[in-house]
Amino acid sequence: MNQFCLEDRVSTSHARSVHLPLIPPTIVSPRCVWLAYERPPHPDAVCHPATHDEVHLVLELLAAAPHQRRQWAGQLRRYLAQQQRLPAWHRPAIPCRRAAGLYVLVPWRLAAWLAAVLPATDGVVERTATRLRHWLDTGRTAVVMTPQV
Repeated sequence: MNQFCLEDRVSTSHARSVHLPLIPPTIVSPRCVWLAYERPPHPDAVCHPATHDEVHLVLELLAAAPHQRRQWAGQLRRYLAQQQRLPAWHRPAIPCRRAAGLYVLVPWRLAAWLAAVLPATDGVVERTATRLRHWLDTGRTAVVMTPQV
């Protein structure tokens, strides 16, 4: 059993040793990648801290055919247009269809990022997917990812 010793010196003549078990930290910061598109004050600027599972969803959507990606981007833009009048903290999650046909709810910021990136050219999509795969393979905790044109 892993232990460490904590000495409590009450006086110079008495020393007490207490052995405590090593406890792993209970709070582990999750890995996230900041998906960014444009910069403020651009009207389409959006930034979303994507988790590991969301990155897998993004890679799945980026791997689709170009016409399918454009169709999904149009659907996401329509949902986002309906929510435009709501304050950012009141906007509900948006249903997003996975390549397998099932729907998953995604935060509106991720939906806005997807709506901007999905209709991009194949080169931009491939470079973005490569960078996301590299992030998954490495152990980096946080990085800002902007699609490179």
